[in-house]
Amino acid sequence: MCEVYSHIVVSARSFHNRCDKLRRRLLNTAPQEEQALLDDPVLGQAIANYPSDRAKLLIVGGLIYLPVSSLVNLLFADTDPATAAIIVITFMSLLALLIGWVILHWWNREVVLYVRGFAYREGSRMVFIAYPEVRTFRQRIERVSYFGGLIKRTIHEITITTTADETIVLNMIYRRIGELGQRLEKEIHAALQSIIAIRLREGQAIPFSADFTIDQHGLRAGDRRLAWADYAGYQITQGHLVIKAQGDPQWHQLPIRAIDNVTLLLEQLQAHS
Repeated sequence: MCEVYSHIVVSARSFHNRCDKLRRRLLNTAPQEEQALLDDPVLGQAIANYPSDRAKLLIVGGLIYLPVSSLVNLLFADTDPATAAIIVITFMSLLALLIGWVILHWWNREVVLYVRGFAYREGSRMVFIAYPEVRTFRQRIERVSYFGGLIKRTIHEITITTTADETIVLNMIYRRIGELGQRLEKEIHAALQSIIAIRLREGQAIPFSADFTIDQHGLRAGDRRLAWADYAGYQITQGHLVIKAQGDPQWHQLPIRAIDNVTLLLEQLQAHS
């Protein structure tokens, strides 16, 4: 009897170890951060990486699947068992497939920062971008609340466009998105600073939103122009940038989240204040 019991214990432990290895392989909680980052011959030394948060993806998927499946079971509790089984099993299978597809869509993503640029991985596709190849950088950080402030969360989203008309969107699926945003903004700002200065000296207009540009003579908002001589500073209030003119303290305003390269714009405005 003891031998049988011992055999069962050993088998159980072996099964548990195999399950644990399988779980680690599936979750892959921090493989990218544990692996040594490889330098790039063009972009230089690798500095840091920011993979997608796979644990968060699984948790969100479970939080969606469990209550929805429970609700479906309750709705068909009084239905004929045979009919209810077909409907519930079909619906839950489709729901699981949909949630699984979304999780897999975000599963294998990563951003790697280098000295002279960054790499963006989406599945097996890897794109390498030098900082001077970035055209616009936009960062949205917003605190939102639901149910009268009972639930609060911070929305953090980064949108990058390149000179090759590529658009990259990074959100809170990525680990340490706040740190990633600060680093990207600092490096992109430094790379675009000299480019914008050259374009301004050449008399080109620099767009910072769909209808707002600046040049060496002043600012343009839609069809209205404001010469630097009439410019009277700016103010940031309630998530908006307010442009002041002589005699008009609210000459133009636009939401911060709608401004491209906002730190570069503020730098130019401060230089003419």
